Amino acid sequence: MSYCCVPKCNSNKKKDSCKLKTFHRFPVNSAIRQEWVVKIRRDIGPHFKIANNTRVCSDHFPEESFTKTLCGIRKLKEGVVPTVFTWSSIKPGRRKIVRTASHVATATGGEDALGEESDESSHSVGQDPQEDIACTSSEVETSLPYADHDYTQRPLSLEEQLQEACKTIALQEEEISTLRSNQFLLKRFQCDDKQIQFYTGFRDYSTLKSVFTALQPTAEHMVRWSQAQKVKQAGEHIDQFILYLCRVRLGCLQQDLANRFNVSQSTVSRI
Repeated sequence: MSYCCVPKCNSNKKKDSCKLKTFHRFPVNSAIRQEWVVKIRRDIGPHFKIANNTRVCSDHFPEESFTKTLCGIRKLKEGVVPTVFTWSSIKPGRRKIVRTASHVATATGGEDALGEESDESSHSVGQDPQEDIACTSSEVETSLPYADHDYTQRPLSLEEQLQEACKTIALQEEEISTLRSNQFLLKRFQCDDKQIQFYTGFRDYSTLKSVFTALQPTAEHMVRWSQAQKVKQAGEHIDQFILYLCRVRLGCLQQDLANRFNVSQSTVSRI
């Protein structure tokens, strides 16, 4: 594996910017290996399996985790684990001081009791007796779980799956219709006399159709039966006639005609 398996890491051996990085295998020791898996936030399963070539790049280890051999090769020390990640570099949100009154003073010495409780709480947090420290949820940045760990997503119901399948089928049918309309066959330009004249030499579609109708009975008996079966793979006889006319009218090469009509070059040669 030429890339790092840590989520959101784009390190790749093939990139010029990663030439100075090193890529390290998972340790053989099962306990340390499991600690690596926990640290990089991956779950071993169908989407992630540890193989001999599964690597973690040097960006995820502090500098003191490495040692150099006498030959100058950079190696990891035994027992070290990756600790440097994008999610570990997020700074906690700014703490906000919020005034609170958790107890209501009673008519007999309630204020003194409240003051004593406030003093005790202030000594525990090291703040002013009248103030308590709280962090608002909007100010604390938390890292989202990796996509492989999104267990909160609700599975689709059978009705929703059916709707998605119907949408997919509709899109595929539309793509098939578009592809068919773009095929280089007579249906594509039979309503355009200029295109008919350019590709076939006939002045319009009706003239072309009349000539083909006159030649069709003879054309069906011009080849042996085995050859005719192979020729049928190219489509309707009228489209074979168009292919022939493009050959004699424009001088198109056989490979060009094969690409245009989506057939093999040998089929063009037989036609």
